[in-house]
Amino acid sequence: MNARYDVLRMGSKATGSFGVLDYLAMNRGMTLAEVAVVLGIIAISAGIAVFASEDMLRGTDFRDDRDSLVMLLVRARAESMNHICRVAGCTAAAAHGVEVLPGEFVLFEGDGYATRVQSEDVSLGYGSDISMSGAHEIIFESGSGDVLAPGTISISDATGHTSSIIVGDEGRISWSN
Repeated sequence: MNARYDVLRMGSKATGSFGVLDYLAMNRGMTLAEVAVVLGIIAISAGIAVFASEDMLRGTDFRDDRDSLVMLLVRARAESMNHICRVAGCTAAAAHGVEVLPGEFVLFEGDGYATRVQSEDVSLGYGSDISMSGAHEIIFESGSGDVLAPGTISISDATGHTSSIIVGDEGRISWSN
């Protein structure tokens, strides 16, 4: 038989110790204390995972809302630069913009939110724990995509996540995490 197996099976003849396989054959179960320790480790690990995943989920929701606003700004600029007109019977392209309202972002077509073509609005909601400050209306000029009133939109939530979206006078959109 294999010499390695013999050592595992019989242990050391010189010391009279048991081999690993003999030890496992004699101890087929776990004690109550061993089971309790394993369950305790599992419970602590699960508790840490729950708290970590909750914060991660809040951060993901925050970034989703920020990215939705950035996406609407990019779309408004692209539609204004490409002379997109979504209104039936439209003969001349119009400016496009984004209005930040409580609980929703609105992509609109027109020279301003108050004078927009309401039937063409695209609205996206955002989380109730998100707060906005700064510019609330960004309008991109038709053809050039320039912005008449550049501004910064600051976003924050209750857990301390913050981000700033900056729209420059030439329509450049940048943001911070």
